[in-house]
Amino acid sequence: MEHISAEFNNQPVELDETGIGTFVADTAGMFEVVAKAYDAAGNEGYASKELFVKEEGDKVPPEAFIESPLEYTKIHEPVEIIGTAYDENLVKYILEYSQSGKDRYIKFAEGTKSVKNDVLGIFDPTMMRNGQYDIRLSVYDSGGYVSVYNVSYIVEGEMKVGNFTISFEDLTVPMAGLPISIARNYDSRNKSKGDFGIGWSLEYKYVRIEQNMKPGENWRHEESGGVFSRVYNLYEIKPHNITVTYPDGKVDEFRVAVSPSMQPFAPIQEVSVSFVAKKGTFSKLEALDEDKVAYVVGNELRNFDMECYNPQRYKLTTREGTVLILNMNSGLESVTDINGNTITYTKDGITHSGGKSVTFERDSEGRITKITEPMGNSINYEYDYYGDLVKVTDQEGHVTRFTYNSNHGLIDIIDPRGVKAVRNEYDDDGRIIAHIDAEGNRIEYSRDIGARQEIVTDRMGNVTVFSYDEKGNILKKVDAMGNTTSYTYDENGNMLTETEPLGNTITYTYDENNNVTSFTDAMGNKTEYTYNAKGQVLTETDPMGNTKINEYDSKGNLIKVTNPLGNTTFFEYDSKGNLTKMTDSKGNTTSHTYDSYGNVIRKISADGTETVYTYDSAGKCLTETIKIGEEEITQHMSMTKKDALQKLLMHIGILQP
Repeated sequence: MEHISAEFNNQPVELDETGIGTFVADTAGMFEVVAKAYDAAGNEGYASKELFVKEEGDKVPPEAFIESPLEYTKIHEPVEIIGTAYDENLVKYILEYSQSGKDRYIKFAEGTKSVKNDVLGIFDPTMMRNGQYDIRLSVYDSGGYVSVYNVSYIVEGEMKVGNFTISFEDLTVPMAGLPISIARNYDSRNKSKGDFGIGWSLEYKYVRIEQNMKPGENWRHEESGGVFSRVYNLYEIKPHNITVTYPDGKVDEFRVAVSPSMQPFAPIQEVSVSFVAKKGTFSKLEALDEDKVAYVVGNELRNFDMECYNPQRYKLTTREGTVLILNMNSGLESVTDINGNTITYTKDGITHSGGKSVTFERDSEGRITKITEPMGNSINYEYDYYGDLVKVTDQEGHVTRFTYNSNHGLIDIIDPRGVKAVRNEYDDDGRIIAHIDAEGNRIEYSRDIGARQEIVTDRMGNVTVFSYDEKGNILKKVDAMGNTTSYTYDENGNMLTETEPLGNTITYTYDENNNVTSFTDAMGNKTEYTYNAKGQVLTETDPMGNTKINEYDSKGNLIKVTNPLGNTTFFEYDSKGNLTKMTDSKGNTTSHTYDSYGNVIRKISADGTETVYTYDSAGKCLTETIKIGEEEITQHMSMTKKDALQKLLMHIGILQP
């Protein structure tokens, strides 16, 4: 190290030979200390920290309170945070947000003047992923006192303005029911360290379970009535909220319920705890690592060990019957489909119940550096000094590179040919303002968030204007020719009508479970649907009144289809849910045989033609042999390096299939 320097509140500080300096502040407040170090090559290292200088005479803590939005409000668009941050000797206040329970706060507003029942800042969810968030107001005074107020909100809806997302499917291993899939996703809204550096993560990591507080906290046990009519009540001091967020932004919500919540004569000592789905949620949530029974101690519910009731692992069953095991800390642990096929996720890889697995190697910061598939081939990942993913080398040796701006916004995607497949431009807020493709063609975006409007200029200079509602649903689209298409929605965000430029309208209706019950086209032709409890279509009736009927087994596998003429097709499955036999209304049968991994190894068609398949250990088809009588025709299916490159280029949009 050649040289070090320091500044206190933008004023230089003289350092001794050991790097120690002294600065005396003449006022109380918050000050920034900055240190810089330089080596012989001119490289610079930088560190900063805030220090507080307090005033001894101030003995009164500041006021901190958030009045609106009310706690657990669902927020879709930018909203004013109204509240109080007051002290006669105020230094500053800070508003921050964090994913609930993660305690990783990001500042979004601050001020140095007292505020009473007025705007403290703007909370903008348009560059945030959906889910549950904790909002923290911290107020500092010159006496060194800090007052903190916390609320929780639900961010949801489709008003996500200017974020850039892209997904690469690095690997897929076909398996029975559920394939092993490595989907690597980039999201410009994500500034945290993920599995592949800042902004990148495995797709399944986007499944999150969050809570605004421990389920056992904030309960009140009270008695009422006279000696002979005494009643004991147990109720929440603050509502408990648990959310599950999916990769597509959908949010399931649950409240905590206890039974009994009221009891005559004697205090409530023991309760059964359950998690009740709120309106619009159709899944079921159960705690795994805590008993369903909790003990009432003061204002807490406690487990058998007399610790605050706080499950860390949950079982979520979707309406369709898929089971997810969720961990409050690590997220998704496993997925089991309706036929019992299970994929298990750990930091070291992904394992399928059928016997195959994919392994991960990680560096000291937890980033994946290598993924190895069942055949032993690997994908390698490299990172730069700033924590960004800069290089991916696939199993065939093809290299894709990435560049970023100083805020970790993905700028360039450079394909294996060395061509910049995509180039992005961002504004100062990190919102995408332009895409430039490999041919130099430019797509531009401009927005008025307050007016809920976005303008898109395509490669040919044509302008399309989109208008949105408060939830981010498109209300109107005006194309370059001035043609207008308009849309309406119900309270759940389901599209009700689509009116085309000529005035023709398409109409949809829904049941209480958000299933489409009818579709009426622009000519007035109406198709109707009914469903079972799993949300599967039972009947489909066309505009002429003809009805197709579907039947399912107890697991949800389709076993019978009857067309409007009464002709019936039957389906049979093995224990893993693989289709083994299909019989049409004339008795013609097509059968399939599978290996232990769920690959079709033999098919016999209704005309007697036999087809045999072979696979490598990664599940890729190697050969297809068709047997017709004594004749056999074998086709080799292996992919050449050229084929693999073309597939990659099509994936990132350079070639058209």
